[in-house]
Amino acid sequence: MNFAPEKFAAANTASLAASLKSFAAVADCLAAATQNLSTLNLVTLRAWYDDSVAHVGALAAAKSPKAALALQLGVVTPGAEKAIAYLRKFEGIARQTQAELVRIHEAEALAVSRNVEALVDGMLKDAPAGSDLAVVALKTSLSNAKSAYANANQIARQLGEAAQASLGSVTSAAAHTMTKTASAAVVGMGSAA
Repeated sequence: MNFAPEKFAAANTASLAASLKSFAAVADCLAAATQNLSTLNLVTLRAWYDDSVAHVGALAAAKSPKAALALQLGVVTPGAEKAIAYLRKFEGIARQTQAELVRIHEAEALAVSRNVEALVDGMLKDAPAGSDLAVVALKTSLSNAKSAYANANQIARQLGEAAQASLGSVTSAAAHTMTKTASAAVVGMGSAA
């Protein structure tokens, strides 16, 4: 096989450039997710703080214990609804980030696969006579590696989907539990009055 070192160096340079681009895309994706979560947390914290200040002010202005209890009953269900909304938004950010990371990974894998195939094809063009078995073996090995990678990628995607489904189940279970707890608290506080 007559393969020039400059072709190999060019292939390595292209591969490195693609890897750096992919790394930058992953970093951007994670930075965006962090920013989205930070914004969600700050907005949620500010709303909680404003609601708490207003509620404490209303409690201080209550003229009777019955009025104070009515105020307490009035915040249980909205508080649970806000917690559920927070969990749903968190889940949405997680889903979006996971989907973007999968897209980046698949694009990187496709680019690497194409680069390797082009490099091997370039090497095999100049293969000496009588190396047909070696060429077939190399092409078969590449095909098997590509198939194994596709299978591993499919398994990783299924694991990601299972993790997202679990997060969705946890969010739904938490929402259900919060709703039941809020309802029970309202009933309990109402019967105590």
